[in-house]
Amino acid sequence: MCTAATYFTKDHYFGRNLDLEYSYHEQVTVVPRKFPFAFRNGDTNADHLAMIGMAYVAGGYPLFYDGINEAGLGMAGLNFPDNCDFRDPADGKTNIASFELIPFILSSCKTTDEAREKLSDVNITNVAFAPELPPNPLHWMIGDKKKQIVVEQTKTGLHIYDDPVGVMTNNPTFDIQMTMLANYRNLTADQGECRFADGLDLHPYSRGMGGMGLPGDLSSASRFAKVAFTRMNSKSADDESASVSQARSSSSGASATWAGTSTKSPSILPAVTKTRASITTRPMKTARSTLWTCTVRTWMRQNSRPMTLSRASISTSRTERHPAKRYIFPAPGPNVLE
Repeated sequence: MCTAATYFTKDHYFGRNLDLEYSYHEQVTVVPRKFPFAFRNGDTNADHLAMIGMAYVAGGYPLFYDGINEAGLGMAGLNFPDNCDFRDPADGKTNIASFELIPFILSSCKTTDEAREKLSDVNITNVAFAPELPPNPLHWMIGDKKKQIVVEQTKTGLHIYDDPVGVMTNNPTFDIQMTMLANYRNLTADQGECRFADGLDLHPYSRGMGGMGLPGDLSSASRFAKVAFTRMNSKSADDESASVSQARSSSSGASATWAGTSTKSPSILPAVTKTRASITTRPMKTARSTLWTCTVRTWMRQNSRPMTLSRASISTSRTERHPAKRYIFPAPGPNVLE
């Protein structure tokens, strides 16, 4: 029950919600430029773009749910059961395990076009991170300040779709989602015209009646239509506070409240907004693509170990401060700022 979306004003925003009734103890995680990514195909990347995102860190390795790199390229993996088809490693292909795909792209790509090119010969494999952590069925949205793509590997192969609505949910496959969006082609953000019958003038008794017919349930296809319509018709001031508020509001209708469960900690990346809402589900996680680097750039230049931040310790102030005063670090390494 996850939804990812982008939003654009003078800056661009990339976010998702994580609607699960349980947690893997994921944390905001910063991976510095010198952290060595050793891929299962034998390749290593130890000098790359820094990145920040939500991850479960296992054995010192960040298993990313989503992230954004210092160039402003964002990527999120969402549940994609039944349709997903990860495969055995294949000769002549760049074999990348599903848990490696986010760092594989974000460590070396600055734009959506670069990501598309890098994915052209990729085979997403079924290699498990560990026996107790098998692959999850996923597909991915990748976005920069101009456009988005969706990446899905099914039984018919690896598919990369342009995403003109800037939204991704779960099943069905993205091409079918876009086809079904035509069911709502007569919706309008204004009051619309009376088309019931010639000569009959039915007066609109409420604002928002142009959106009547938009689905209200939480199925994947309905969330896709609802967030796509809201996102593409959203307007806000272009300052950061208003943009973040509108980006979150655009996806708020796609979040579920789990019976008997209250997860009141918002997943907001650092340096985003000065307010923290108390809600009953994990809201959309939003980050301005260029702002967060000013807060942690010194640490990322000098260190080779990932940094994790507990939700309780996340600062949402825009001001630049000493990272060690704000974040919870892993066991200190040789170059961690004190």
